[in-house]
Amino acid sequence: MRVAVVGGAGFVGTRVCKRLEARGHEAVVVDLTTGANTITGEGLDEALLGAEAVIDVTNSPSMEADAAATFFTTSATNILQAEKSLGIKHHVLLSIVGAERVPQSGYLRAKAAQEAVVAESGVPYCTVRSTQFFPFIGQLVESHRAGSTVRVPRTRFQPVDVDDAADYLVDMATHAPMNRPTEIAGPEQGWFEDYVRRHLAGRGDAAEVVVDSDAPFFDSPVGEHDLIPHDSDMRGATTYTDWAASDSRV
Repeated sequence: MRVAVVGGAGFVGTRVCKRLEARGHEAVVVDLTTGANTITGEGLDEALLGAEAVIDVTNSPSMEADAAATFFTTSATNILQAEKSLGIKHHVLLSIVGAERVPQSGYLRAKAAQEAVVAESGVPYCTVRSTQFFPFIGQLVESHRAGSTVRVPRTRFQPVDVDDAADYLVDMATHAPMNRPTEIAGPEQGWFEDYVRRHLAGRGDAAEVVVDSDAPFFDSPVGEHDLIPHDSDMRGATTYTDWAASDSRV
C-alpha cells in the first residue's frame, strides 16, 4: 500500500514512515524537503499521486493563535483538495486530545479548526487525537518554570510514547476510514504535577513544584479532565518509566 505522509521528515513523520515500511507498505515523504508546499499547494498533486491514503502529521511553525489557525486550516484545505482531485479516499489526521475542550488556547483552537476542515471535506477520514508525548514533558516543565519554582495546574495527565502513537496512525491509515475521531493515550493516568516531579527527579533538578489551580497549561486555563481521553480507543504499551529508562531521555 502506498501511503503519503505529509510532514514525513519531522518528529512524528519519520516514525510513521519507518513503521509503514516495516509493515511492507510504501511510505512517501511529502513536505518542503521533497518539493511539496501545503500552504501554497505547490507540488502537492505530484507528491500525492498514486497514494491510497494520506497521513497528515504537519505542525504549525508558530503556536501563536492566528498564525497557527492560518497554517492548519490552509494546509488541511490544500491537502484535501489535492486528495479530491486525485481520488484519494482516506485522510488520517494527527490531532490532540482536548483540542475541542480548551478553546481559550489559541493553538488548540487552531487544531480544532483543522479537525473541522477535515470532517467537513467529504473525504473519508479518521482523526487520531493523541495525548501529550513523553518528550514534551520537559518542554512543559520549562514553560511553567519561574526561577527555582515550577508552577503547574491541577489537571489529570496521560502522556503517550510517540512511537506508540505512530503505530496507531499506521493502523488507522491501513484500515477502512472510521469517519470520526479516535483517541490514543498512554497506559497510565495521573496528576500532571506527579509527572513533573518524576521528570525533575530524573534530571536531578531540585526545583519546587507548586500546584496552583489558576496556573495555565502553556497559555490557557484547563480543567481537571480536559487533557485526558474520555473514552480512548487505544492505549499505548509503553509506560513513562520504561520510556525514561530507555536512553536517559528524561
